[in-house]
Amino acid sequence: MKRPGSPGDVCACPSTSSVGDDAEFEAAMRALAHEAPSLDSPEARVRVAEWARTLHHVPDRAVAAETLQYLRLMVRHGVLHGPFLHPPPPPERVAPLAEALCNELAALAGLPRAGPIRPLLSHRTPDGSAYLAAQELPGRGLFCYLAVSPGEFKKL
Repeated sequence: MKRPGSPGDVCACPSTSSVGDDAEFEAAMRALAHEAPSLDSPEARVRVAEWARTLHHVPDRAVAAETLQYLRLMVRHGVLHGPFLHPPPPPERVAPLAEALCNELAALAGLPRAGPIRPLLSHRTPDGSAYLAAQELPGRGLFCYLAVSPGEFKKL
């Protein structure tokens, strides 16, 4: 029998963690443990393990579950991007996926971060070459629009 923390385990957390009793979360975590070794980059495999350990301790189960599903999607396609390129924040600071992805897009365009209280509605870069809008669709997710132009946008 394998002990938690033995080589090949993505998450060496005890089953009594804050999300340990959620069967769907645990099944997704086990699936991630089987998928992660298929990544070509050792750095990517380490980053996946860091995120898995962090997600196991996120107090908000919904945030942890949706972030885990997105991480699994990245791993299945063999490449990490977005928030998974960086070390995870402490578990209590993991942002909802929509907010995290919106902030990644904002950073790429040189725009300010969206906060948890006020969603990012629309911003332009100082030179007028990028425009980002995000709108929450209650119960359905988030609509994001990003436009980048080599020249300045013209108002219609």
